[in-house]
Amino acid sequence: MGFDVDYDYEDDLSDREESECNHEPVTKVYPLRPSLFSNVPPYVQFIPVKGSYAFEVDPPEEMREMLWMVPSAPWYTISNCADLNGFTISETRIRQFEGTIRSGAIWDSLPITEKNTDAVEFNKLNEMVKINQFPAMHELGRKDRLFHNYADMRKKFGRKEFDFMPHTYMLPAERKKIAKNMAMNRDNFWIIKPPNLFCGMGIKVINSFKDIPNKKSQLCVQSYIKNPFLINNLKFDLRVYVLITSVDPLRVYLYDEGLTRFATEEYTNDPEKVGNNFIHLTNFSINKESENFVNNSNPEEPEGS
Repeated sequence: MGFDVDYDYEDDLSDREESECNHEPVTKVYPLRPSLFSNVPPYVQFIPVKGSYAFEVDPPEEMREMLWMVPSAPWYTISNCADLNGFTISETRIRQFEGTIRSGAIWDSLPITEKNTDAVEFNKLNEMVKINQFPAMHELGRKDRLFHNYADMRKKFGRKEFDFMPHTYMLPAERKKIAKNMAMNRDNFWIIKPPNLFCGMGIKVINSFKDIPNKKSQLCVQSYIKNPFLINNLKFDLRVYVLITSVDPLRVYLYDEGLTRFATEEYTNDPEKVGNNFIHLTNFSINKESENFVNNSNPEEPEGS
């Protein structure tokens, strides 16, 4: 993000000092840091709400003009962090900003749900607006479009390179196909996902065709892996974070750190427990409701669910 600032960047952008209250080392950082890439404006540097970090100088006032678009009722950790780091949060469920913002920047963390009504209209953005989105991201963000594009790539480049995603049935259009497949594979589990939702909403594991909702709304159905990798007998997933600076040519930078999320009940493929999402799903939004959930109070420590 390009902001005018009245201080110079040094090679070492942070220094450490001890807090007068608890004598813990405090790392001082600047709100912006130089980009690692040539001809790219500075990056915003965040500090956590809880932790031994503080700004060397106050964030530039211009950062208040940067809207952070988030879904309604964001988690308090997001709102507190945004406020501490100098942003203005705008809570909304529908993108309505393209034609109204003349300059500044938009940090858009809204989900890409509907191609026609919820995708960013880039042709309406003023040339002075910066945004953290690429055109046509719904082609990857929606589960149905993701498999459609995956299938096209598999057809073009072969199954040897594209064998990492299970076949996805699109309902209601392929309802008869999935019914036939489930009848032929009665011991299988299946996972149902709405193509355009998030945080585990609408996802469930089933083992019977009668458990598939008979609705006009779209659903994705995939074969479920019944023998997943486990840690301490718990199902888990790994989140790997990347920075995409270019699509053509594709340029992706992999972050050194990631995130592990855990289910909160020991794994079993007992058909009687197929509907227990605390066993089969690792979404934070679901498992935080479990009595076994362990909250992570310090992002620097490897603990919690």
